Amino acid sequence: MQKGKPDKEIHILMILKNYLKVPNGTQWQAISLAKALKEKGCIVEFVVANVEGIKNKKGYKDPSGILVHILPYIAVRVLGTFLYLISLAIFIIANRKKYHIYHIYFAKYSAFAASLLKPLHHKVIICRPAGAGIYGDISVLKKETWFPWLILRTLRKVDAIVTVSKAIKDEFISENFSEEKVVLIPNGVDVSRFNMKHQLANTSLAGDLSESSKIIRLLFVGRLSPHKGLKYLFDALKKMDDKIKYQLTLIGDGEIRSELEEYVRQSNLSSMVTFAGSQLNVEKYYKESDIFILPSISEGLSNSLLEAMASGLAVIAAKVSGTEDVIEDGINGILVESKNSAQIASAIVNLSESESLRIKLGENARETVLKNFSIDSVAEKYIALYKSLLNKVRD
Repeated sequence: MQKGKPDKEIHILMILKNYLKVPNGTQWQAISLAKALKEKGCIVEFVVANVEGIKNKKGYKDPSGILVHILPYIAVRVLGTFLYLISLAIFIIANRKKYHIYHIYFAKYSAFAASLLKPLHHKVIICRPAGAGIYGDISVLKKETWFPWLILRTLRKVDAIVTVSKAIKDEFISENFSEEKVVLIPNGVDVSRFNMKHQLANTSLAGDLSESSKIIRLLFVGRLSPHKGLKYLFDALKKMDDKIKYQLTLIGDGEIRSELEEYVRQSNLSSMVTFAGSQLNVEKYYKESDIFILPSISEGLSNSLLEAMASGLAVIAAKVSGTEDVIEDGINGILVESKNSAQIASAIVNLSESESLRIKLGENARETVLKNFSIDSVAEKYIALYKSLLNKVRD
């Protein structure tokens, strides 16, 4: 039997409200996991609502051949959420005999609805929150949902809360979720897609970096949102000595892109910073860069951090949820305090002045991902969890 393959086919419904044309981090992780689970013999389907760029909404399959059920949705805040919840409830009840597992992303309305309906469907429910801190699931739930106390109380009835970092796990336990139900399974990355970069290293770096012709290529990949802390990265660039030239490329889009572009203009950084937008071939940018930077204020476990590490890039990351679980400072990356532009600047300079240090950190970073964060090993952990929970239900 294939390693990790279930004894009997497990039929999993992944519930993810937003399904974007260019996937965000959570969607990429869900799709990657679904593909890995499918390869191990599970049957995986999605149910989603807010869809971009899909014309044929009936019987749609993603590029991996995974069926995506699309619910009615309108982009009106209160009415849209209400319509989505009603549609999701109808779908769950109508298909209650089809699935063994409801695997739900974000600790919010979708998980609330599935939990509330559990007396009707009697299925295993797994909730997978996205983050910790001021932009994490618990904080957002308390600030942006109706009756947060009721949602939290209902969510405590799910069979498992799967957290991707120790910080998220601690937050849910502090909210009186049973320690037995809160499980730590990290994000995973396709290590065959993201591989060592040195065969395509920046040849302009050979020699003395004090020469004005040398350029250090910096990279950020992620959503352009407040929790990514990008203004602290821009402020770090303003502190740089002119003897080394830098070029920062930002891959991704988001609600504060125009605000960030204006901040860059006002900071006289336009010649150093490129907003490249969302890109599907992101691995190309990892291979062409020298240093990856994640200046976040709040995270879960950053997919782009794992991708950069798998690509053999030297990484600089703020000490937030997830990064401290992955990075050993000075061993496989550099950790800096969140919101500290001076520390970011110092880390960039130190890495820029030592190509050998960048290579060492990058090699160690890839080894870390290969050992602990491959999507294959993560899928095996989920299958083990599914089996354990299903056995409890049968008992």
